[in-house]
Amino acid sequence: MRGALLGFALIAGCGFRSGEQGFQPQSDAAAGSAQGDAGAFHDGPLDAAFSVADCPASYTVTIAHSSSRYRLIGTLEVFSDSNDACNADLPGATHLAALDTVGEEEDLQALILDSIARYYVGAIQAPGETAFDVGWSLVTGASLPPGLWDAGEPNDGGLVTTDQGYQQFGELAPENGTPGLHDDDPDQYDGAICECDGLPVPSAITSEIAAQIPTN
Repeated sequence: MRGALLGFALIAGCGFRSGEQGFQPQSDAAAGSAQGDAGAFHDGPLDAAFSVADCPASYTVTIAHSSSRYRLIGTLEVFSDSNDACNADLPGATHLAALDTVGEEEDLQALILDSIARYYVGAIQAPGETAFDVGWSLVTGASLPPGLWDAGEPNDGGLVTTDQGYQQFGELAPENGTPGLHDDDPDQYDGAICECDGLPVPSAITSEIAAQIPTN
């Protein structure tokens, strides 16, 4: 139910295929990496001109394997509303969490292990793909890194061949008891994890998301 609140307290702290269809993901070299003096930060880079000190006050969560800041949304919403909420916090600098590494994913998963809910993150699949594991990207435009999927995922929810391509958004599902990314429907009511790193969501990605949201 829209607006339902999770019954727990939180402690604060899809590469698109290149070519004519959709957004061309960044290369690995363009994506780069952010490393602290001791190599503590392994997620994707902050925008060069951005400081996390400029993140909204609600972004209080920090994790070991990332230089970003995060906030967890405990209100259950469909994907488009969660996506809009994260983007609106600081336009051009916040978005659904883009999982750049397994370490970042595991840190975020650890934050929600006691939750009974699932959480949308910033992984999407290009419209029209008929293979479960093809055409996935991060909302920042970078390719989805390898090793993030849970065992048996993505699977389109076990739908038959004619329905492939329906589960085109990523979520973390801690109630399953196993770590890793799951694919999900756009009209599923989930929580969300937002990330502040100074990186915008490309307009082509926004258009791809809009193309996959049911209108009825």
